Amino acid sequence: MFGILTIEERPRGGVRERLKLRLCSRCRIRTGMYTERMTLFVTARVALHGGDSPARRQKYLTRALLHLKRSGAHRVVVPPEAAEAAVRLALAPVRTGAALRACIPQTVRLLMAERGLLPEQTCVVVQARKFDRSMANGVLTVAPQVRAIRLISADSEIALRESLLGDFGIACTGEAPEGTESICLCFDGEVPGAEDMSGGEGCRLALSAPPERLASMPEGAAPSEYVAALFLSGAIAGPDIRVERKVMLDMREENNII
Repeated sequence: MFGILTIEERPRGGVRERLKLRLCSRCRIRTGMYTERMTLFVTARVALHGGDSPARRQKYLTRALLHLKRSGAHRVVVPPEAAEAAVRLALAPVRTGAALRACIPQTVRLLMAERGLLPEQTCVVVQARKFDRSMANGVLTVAPQVRAIRLISADSEIALRESLLGDFGIACTGEAPEGTESICLCFDGEVPGAEDMSGGEGCRLALSAPPERLASMPEGAAPSEYVAALFLSGAIAGPDIRVERKVMLDMREENNII
């Protein structure tokens, strides 16, 4: 079961409004549940306002997380502000890494379009400690659409290399062919110049889905993590996920101003 925690930011308001929120817990936290493709999602929406101290904000976020846990949730979609509290309660915040591993073809198409590359000009480099089934399927899907594939892994992945050679005539060699430009996808650690596919803070890719698949998404939920939760629950398949660039909401970060 998955839990979804969202925050409703309210203006500071008058004395009456502040007392109402302070004295009435139901006014602070609204709960619900719904199903998505046979998977139950439980929700908690927390009302916070500008007069709340950091400690008070954490108090109500923790209370909402406890509701999700008592309702049976083990994995949760939470805002960054609530991630540490979720871990303390043994709730696992949903990360996008698993879904990104199933999105190699979409990511390659996005990067090819950004760089204006034709298939015959493209060499895809995939680096990971180990290839799981979704990654292997992604590599096999993208192979006919590019000129070359390079696999960099501690695991030999002989079967995958043989399949690429036998099915598509693509040999995984150590160097990119002459006249190609490499698209590098890194699933573990940091590699200079590579697209971070780990789903961590360095990842600049966002996940989306067709509007009809997002119709039940609670207001304020993080879209990428919500799509990842749908993928982990089996409610959406890898090929149905859309990969986009993250929107830079902080203009100071966009202009490299700290």
